[in-house]
Amino acid sequence: MLSFKSFLSLAKKVKSYKSVTGKAAYINARVEDDILYFVRQNTGKAWKLSLLEAYEVYKKEKIINTNILRGYMSGRVYSPTLGLLIAVKLYNSKGVRR
Repeated sequence: MLSFKSFLSLAKKVKSYKSVTGKAAYINARVEDDILYFVRQNTGKAWKLSLLEAYEVYKKEKIINTNILRGYMSGRVYSPTLGLLIAVKLYNSKGVRR
């Protein structure tokens, strides 16, 4: 299991990623403190998600999907969070923790 510091380090390397379905792309990703800021490419809308909340998912859930993420994430960032956890290779494309 990764420490939160290692988790942040992985997140900081991500500059863009896709949703699990590939229908949405998230660009201009950057980390400030424990928040990931990004833009949804097709809408141009800026979003943010809590990396502390995403880390809690990683610590507690072996299998994830957007419904499970609703219990952890503030705001409507379930798909971006799932995409991020897959992009940093902590989960596979089926939502199973590695």
